[in-house]
Amino acid sequence: MAEKPVIPMRIRKGVVLHHTVYKNADGTPQRWKIISIKTWKRTPWILDERGNKWNNMLIGLKRGLHQYQKIQLHEAYNNFTVPETFEYPDKKRSMENSMFWY
Repeated sequence: MAEKPVIPMRIRKGVVLHHTVYKNADGTPQRWKIISIKTWKRTPWILDERGNKWNNMLIGLKRGLHQYQKIQLHEAYNNFTVPETFEYPDKKRSMENSMFWY
């Protein structure tokens, strides 16, 4: 399955990212969900350790019940991918799109 790199256009709250290094016990990539995005007006750009210019974004991620992480955009680009079957989450959650069946 081909996967796409993480770029600012694909970052939205609710999007699920796949980790490129860490795997689950069955060998599938770990799934992390974006729960928050923070940007700055005063310093919209930052430089990484290689001198590349990136948007100054702090991305909040969640995995499972208790694992939370905050990462910068260049860390997301290096360590995460977006699955090929990528779709933006709907703003209104309907029962048909819900993953829980009542």
